[in-house]
Amino acid sequence: MAFALAGFSLLVVGDSIVKSIAGAWPGIAVAALRFSIGAFGLAVILFVREGRAGFQLPLPRLQLLRGLSLALATTCFFSSIFLMPLAVAISITFTSPFITAFYCRVFLKEEVPRGAGVAAIIAFAGVLLVLRPNVAAIGIAALLPLIAAMAMSAMIIVAVSRRRLEWR
Repeated sequence: MAFALAGFSLLVVGDSIVKSIAGAWPGIAVAALRFSIGAFGLAVILFVREGRAGFQLPLPRLQLLRGLSLALATTCFFSSIFLMPLAVAISITFTSPFITAFYCRVFLKEEVPRGAGVAAIIAFAGVLLVLRPNVAAIGIAALLPLIAAMAMSAMIIVAVSRRRLEWR
């Protein structure tokens, strides 16, 4: 629980920093800088621990789809926090569990446990209740964090699909 709390706290701090540079850089530039720094750091660690073998990609098409999903999610989310309050953008992205459950049912043909389905629907209704007055004022920009949530859910589904393909 401590790791989860620390992780979520750091995400909020990172999002707040991104929000503070609104207008100075476009969302794509912020995402590119963030992932360039992260990719370099992880590449160094990976090379030290596993050498060149660590850079071989199993199922490259799925890896590309995961990367594109993450890039779309990050770019849309960063662009959204430049156009609306951070709390509203984060609230809209909280629809991601509902979308992931829907994707599991549609794309993976999985049965969503009743409790998980009910919880996802209640959470989605809560997000809609909180956002109802704000989304109308924000307008079409409110679609950006929704697209980000959909892309993150797609990334999760592709990751699960990858594991399933490797198990065969």
